[in-house]
Amino acid sequence: MSSSEITGSKVGITLVAMAAALMAMIDITIVNVALSDIRASFGTPIDQIGWVSTGYMIANIVIIPLTGWLQRRFGYRRYFAASVVLFTIASALCGLAWSLPSLVFFRILQGLGGGAIIPSAQGVLFARYPREEHGMASAMFGLGAITGPLLGPSIGGYLIEWFNWHWIFLVNVPIGALVAVGIWRVIEQPGFT
Repeated sequence: MSSSEITGSKVGITLVAMAAALMAMIDITIVNVALSDIRASFGTPIDQIGWVSTGYMIANIVIIPLTGWLQRRFGYRRYFAASVVLFTIASALCGLAWSLPSLVFFRILQGLGGGAIIPSAQGVLFARYPREEHGMASAMFGLGAITGPLLGPSIGGYLIEWFNWHWIFLVNVPIGALVAVGIWRVIEQPGFT
């Protein structure tokens, strides 16, 4: 990737990449505090509830190695936006899940989107920043990525305390919509529309 492949405001691209990474990383840990509520809601045996987290992580692991090729095939902006849209739609579906199997299926879809977000955001940053600024871009990206798992349990606990477990997923919908719009507004990639 060269810095000429991606144009647009460095600040805008950095903020969008950080917000997307933060959203995806929060979802790794936000669900942990809700597992007992989800289990009670669906009457699920304790040995099956772990699939809510495991399905998400397996999907992350599957999509991450494919992301570089998919970005080059479909365009960095388009693939990044599609991963955020998939994550956001799957989040809404998780919040509307009617059974444990439906929730696990939607979490797998969410994991595919979330797993693609992290390397996509980093790829867009590296494509926009010149090589000598990659260290700074990585540090700023890392701030969003590292903060997510720290905030997840606190945000999840708050949402469960004041609302219910559905909101740990539904909270992503407006944020994901804003991030997707931000991607299309601030990232420009010649040769891809």
